[in-house]
Amino acid sequence: MASILNVDKIRRAAGSTDALVIDSGDRVTTPTRPAFSVYSNALGSSVNVTGGEFDVNTFDTVEFNIGNCVALSSGVATFTAPVSGIYQFNWTVILQSTSAANYVSTYLYIYEGGSSQRYSDKDFNYRNINDFGNNSNTDYYTHANAGLAQLSASDTVKVLYEVNNDTTTQLRKGCRFSGFLVG
Repeated sequence: MASILNVDKIRRAAGSTDALVIDSGDRVTTPTRPAFSVYSNALGSSVNVTGGEFDVNTFDTVEFNIGNCVALSSGVATFTAPVSGIYQFNWTVILQSTSAANYVSTYLYIYEGGSSQRYSDKDFNYRNINDFGNNSNTDYYTHANAGLAQLSASDTVKVLYEVNNDTTTQLRKGCRFSGFLVG
């Protein structure tokens, strides 16, 4: 005996926002699924980055923020997981004046409950590194990376970077950080 459930929308309660929609072409969308995209629309200034990891602090534009899950503060984008689940993150860090650097790294940092660091550069999780070996031909460099992470509700995520032995490096216009709940 076959069953057919004939619906085109699913809501949590009458009058609430559609959580799942099936259109006339049988395409399924989830309009309330947490997702965000932020980017930098301005050049960052030179900073002394010889002493460890630093927040990518050039984000100034929110492209979209479904579920209000990302916050910008002083150019730093911090994502807070609204629900537990698997999340996909993507980040691009564009740097200028890296010619004196030995290497450049970018990291996706995850904090349990928003405070206790779960991953660090020492773990090599969610890390992108390029070793220049003092190559003077590396004035501009782009790091693009992605990561899939299992988060608990209230875990936070942000992008950090490190430039070894160089005080003139700048973050460039076009840095981007995005993510969404997979399920």
